[in-house]
Amino acid sequence: MKMHHYHKTVVAAVSAAIIVAASLIVWYVAVPHYERSNEPAAYRIIYSAMLESDRGGVLTIDRKGGIIADERVPELQDVSVYSYENGEFIAGGQRSNMHLIIDKDGVMRSFHLLDNPNYSGVMSIGPYGGGVVAVMNGNDSPEDDSYLNLLVVQDGAGKVVERKILKIYTEGQASDGRHLFITGHELTLSSNRYQGKIIRYGLSDRSVKEQVTDDALLYLRPVVWNNHVLVAGTDMNGTPRQIDMFDANTLERTDSTTVSSDFQTLVIVAGKPWAVGTRQICPVIERPFAIGNQCISMPTGSSPYVSQAIVVDTRIVMLVRESLSPAVKVTARGVKQVGIIADADTTTGKVSTTPALIPTNRSSDVILGAPVAP
Repeated sequence: MKMHHYHKTVVAAVSAAIIVAASLIVWYVAVPHYERSNEPAAYRIIYSAMLESDRGGVLTIDRKGGIIADERVPELQDVSVYSYENGEFIAGGQRSNMHLIIDKDGVMRSFHLLDNPNYSGVMSIGPYGGGVVAVMNGNDSPEDDSYLNLLVVQDGAGKVVERKILKIYTEGQASDGRHLFITGHELTLSSNRYQGKIIRYGLSDRSVKEQVTDDALLYLRPVVWNNHVLVAGTDMNGTPRQIDMFDANTLERTDSTTVSSDFQTLVIVAGKPWAVGTRQICPVIERPFAIGNQCISMPTGSSPYVSQAIVVDTRIVMLVRESLSPAVKVTARGVKQVGIIADADTTTGKVSTTPALIPTNRSSDVILGAPVAP
């Protein structure tokens, strides 16, 4: 009996050793080995997988792309929708109802809309009254002969104060503090007809005003400027086509200008609109309504596209990725480059760049970037 007991003890010890060794191997494989940076933080990179909910997280990097910290965030998936105001960054999941707020002090908080993780993700999102206002993804409605989205206003405690069904496929939103302007397109299912659409929602009186425009026009993210709403529109292939100007009170389209295929994103810098493209960023002038010629050249690659643009004071911070090579491994450093962060100062015309680097085993399906608040 003693020998048998001794044999069991040895087997147990060997088994435990094997388990520990296996765990170490798994840890070694799972944990990326790269040199940590001790330099000051400059940007955050939010990474997530398109189809998996256990591969998301937030990196903090320095101005040379060195990784300072890597924090995994459970349930982040397809986080491709964003807003940035007053140092607060909101990242929204498009396929999953898990979203992230990073405040100006770097404190992160994840949350669900409608207090239910099983609902769909968001098409657009932004801050409102200490909480958020968002348009959630919806579905085809044969009864309405259209595609529907759901507007949700939720306070900081998670209480839903408004939910309203909208007939729109949303691409973006902007607010002047009194109204929320939602842009995208209206789809008529029976005729497969696509038309540009803008909706104004009253944040206080909950009123809804709508305007439908041209056929085969898909509106992108809007901006609010001088009691007007500006929005870029593309054709059915996603090629930029025009920038339209709407009166913020009546939603009447007051002007329009055609654009080259380079421009898609609009931002407001120091009270003036700018058009952001892959090759250059240019001011938008009011009279005549057009793209100005005092442009800032952008660093270019073989197949660049601006996947994100946000404003910090007089700077436009852009995430530029490559459509043909979205992730390039830097094997010696244990990382892969998923694009560059271009920081353009509109007052000086200077552009600085930072390589957007993430550990090799982190998902590069969906990437967002945000500046670290000073």
